[in-house]
Amino acid sequence: HWQVRVEAAVSIGKLDYQAALQPLVEATHDSFWQVREKAVDALGKLGAVGAIPALGVCARDPMSNLRKAAIGALGAIAHNDGRPFVELAMDDPDPDVRKLARWAMSKLDAAA
Repeated sequence: HWQVRVEAAVSIGKLDYQAALQPLVEATHDSFWQVREKAVDALGKLGAVGAIPALGVCARDPMSNLRKAAIGALGAIAHNDGRPFVELAMDDPDPDVRKLARWAMSKLDAAA
């Protein structure tokens, strides 16, 4: 059930459980956007640099909630590999995504 997968992603993110990195990356491809969103949130909390390509895919998802989560995660990770995805989000049609992209860019600039 998708709601169980949502709760699992939330719990893993709270535990800072690095061994869960691969299952969380796989969850970014789940058929339910809510599962993808919580997996993305957890990856951001884990500071998962290895997940940046998957987060970049989510940053271009049709669901604005998922794009916001992905840009937020990229800002939390603050690794330069995420910069191209954040730059693209600066022109997102959703103003909330653009706002998060500005925040994420400030995190990237501070980490550089």
